[in-house]
Amino acid sequence: MLPQTLHSSYVGLFLLPWLPEQLWTRGQWLARRVARRLDPTIDLLPWGDVVTHDAVCSLNLYRANVPSRLRHPRPWRTTVPVQLVIATRDAWVTPLALRGLEARCSDLTRVEVDEGHWLPRARPAEFAGLVADFVREHV
Repeated sequence: MLPQTLHSSYVGLFLLPWLPEQLWTRGQWLARRVARRLDPTIDLLPWGDVVTHDAVCSLNLYRANVPSRLRHPRPWRTTVPVQLVIATRDAWVTPLALRGLEARCSDLTRVEVDEGHWLPRARPAEFAGLVADFVREHV
């Protein structure tokens, strides 16, 4: 998991007060430049006020969930059918980090797509088709 920890190091930044909001509102150009080196699908985002608003709001999701899950991890399992769409060139959620989920999901389907982190924006019709097909098969 060490490689995934390095890929997820931005989470530590997101948990800080004030600074991430400033980076998103005043330094979006820098975030975009750094992210583009890791994953060119970042350019598919509607940069500007939309991304700034969404990014600042999403910081609260990290702050509400990550610290409590790290302090109090809970074992989980599911029997609900799960489809895992793996973007094989994702710079943030690496395929390696998604190994071993069969131990937690009794009905897991894996689909690999040669794409980056923003797969749903890069290939919306293909992504929607994968979801629709999976739901049809499991209804």
